[in-house]
Amino acid sequence: MDAGSLAYLVAEQIRVRNTGFRDRTLRIELPDAPATADSAAGRFALDCPNHPITVAWE
Repeated sequence: MDAGSLAYLVAEQIRVRNTGFRDRTLRIELPDAPATADSAAGRFALDCPNHPITVAWE
């Protein structure tokens, strides 16, 4: 995945999820191991070939 595609994917996830979790603080993580996504809790995992990205609304 190139940088432009990754930026688009992250921006799209933030835009879509911002609607339901707007009152929460956004945190973006680069964990060593893939996190488990839990949309009900506001945590979404972006599967990237080199390093997973976790987007969480707290």
